Amino acid sequence: MSSLTDDINPRVEFEARQPQGAGLYLFDLDDTIVYRGSHISDRVLRALGRASEAGIVCSIASGRPLCLVNKKILARKIFPYAVCANGSKVYDLRDGSIIYGASMDTALALAAFHAVEPLRPAWNAFIGDRAYFEWKGTSYMVTGLVGRDARQRARSEATGDGGATARRSVARKALSVFSRGARFFVRKVSNPSTSQVFDIRPVLRRSSAIDKMGASFKDSATCDKGVEILAADGRFEVARMGMREIEITRKGVTKATGALALMDHLGIDPKDSVAFGDGGNDLPLAEVTGSFVAVANADADVKAKATYVCPSIKEDGVAVWIEDRLAASGRTMDGTE
Repeated sequence: MSSLTDDINPRVEFEARQPQGAGLYLFDLDDTIVYRGSHISDRVLRALGRASEAGIVCSIASGRPLCLVNKKILARKIFPYAVCANGSKVYDLRDGSIIYGASMDTALALAAFHAVEPLRPAWNAFIGDRAYFEWKGTSYMVTGLVGRDARQRARSEATGDGGATARRSVARKALSVFSRGARFFVRKVSNPSTSQVFDIRPVLRRSSAIDKMGASFKDSATCDKGVEILAADGRFEVARMGMREIEITRKGVTKATGALALMDHLGIDPKDSVAFGDGGNDLPLAEVTGSFVAVANADADVKAKATYVCPSIKEDGVAVWIEDRLAASGRTMDGTE
């Protein structure tokens, strides 16, 4: 991945152009502008930089906690703000301050755990500046596999029959044990803010403010049951992420509420905002922004809610949309009128 020139620092632009009436672009990360958890193309980076130079406030809007946002992306200084953990935390990245917070307390987090635990999912939890993952499972936040990639892997794991299936099952189990150990090592070395645990319950019990929880299930049908159980409880927001994974925040907390908190902080009218996304946790943004842009690789229900559908992430779709919008406003990508 090549780098964007270091002279693009939107901070000065935002300080000069932040008053009411400025526009806001909210970007989901995984499979919208970031591929496989870390790669963001030069073309997308240039488009984000030019949008910033044109006076648009660019913000992350991710299911990830801030500690799991790729550090190379943050180092670009393209994003002065971040809506994280599906709206439970909103940050001013220029000074690290928290603009808005809406976490679950211990009792509520444990209620979510006990409601779904009979289905035996693998849990994760995000608390302040730390992320915790149970040893027995994984998440798109670790593998970078979302959308079509995740669905293809799940289908691949489900194929086969007879003795071949048994042999593949043994091989998969062996590979799983190895990969868990590898993940544990990589997390400890590369990101000291993450921890792998055998059981998430002690983590929840000693925490008074849990930003978000996640659960990965063995198959799609079991995931369906988990969604139904939590929806019936009525105290949670549940975002379906692909075939086997869900994200849980307290009732009323979504990317949309985080985005609205940021708009209020900046004095920006919601009609002057645009959100970009691909997955279930992006759907609430379609209800509160002036326009919602889905990438072509988005889930079908996300595209159905979109104001526009741009090309896929592999075709730099978000950059294409921004370039076209800047051109329509009479501003070229080199900054001239």
